[in-house]
Amino acid sequence: MFRKATLVAGALSLVLMVPVAHAAKGDMSISLAGGVAIPMGDFSKKVADGGAGASMGFTAGPSFDYMITDAVAIGVDGSFTSNNLNTDERDLVRTGPPADPDFNVKYTMLGGGAHIKYHFPTEGSIKPYLLGGVGMTNLKAKIESNDPSLAGEGSDTKFGAQGAFGVAFGGSGSVGYGLEAAYHWISADPNAVTWVGVSAFLNFGMQQASK
Repeated sequence: MFRKATLVAGALSLVLMVPVAHAAKGDMSISLAGGVAIPMGDFSKKVADGGAGASMGFTAGPSFDYMITDAVAIGVDGSFTSNNLNTDERDLVRTGPPADPDFNVKYTMLGGGAHIKYHFPTEGSIKPYLLGGVGMTNLKAKIESNDPSLAGEGSDTKFGAQGAFGVAFGGSGSVGYGLEAAYHWISADPNAVTWVGVSAFLNFGMQQASK
């Protein structure tokens, strides 16, 4: 019995010590991410104080990476982000007077761009990385109201940039997962829109056929 338990424990320790395959030049991967979008600066400041009054929302999107070296990847990414007006200011308008029970303000951002990613060299299954990217984002604000003179929407497309730190973990075969925190800056008028996304992702790797 003791011998059997020892063999099982030894086998498990070997499995846990085996690292996932290292990314290599020519490898490709597709990631699907989703998480929370935390407004910052004037984007989060209340409307009464001159801001947009956005509350915490959600963000999701895909990305594609191509390894140009064993540590550096270039790629493209897209995202959809949604935030609503904070509940304090929304409820003030809903309760009135005059009451406007359907009042809400929704902010959405649909963007895409290119990025470069640096993977820190490690020997285990934990793979930290840094990412920097630029792109274009369509900003849209929609006001829902019972007052036709107040209801409406507007949109504009602006240049933006992002910087992120992430950690990927080894999964099963070519499938991995991880976490990423990204700071986003968009050159909106009159004030830039800034927010932080904290997301979990699934990564699907495609290694070179010769490997």
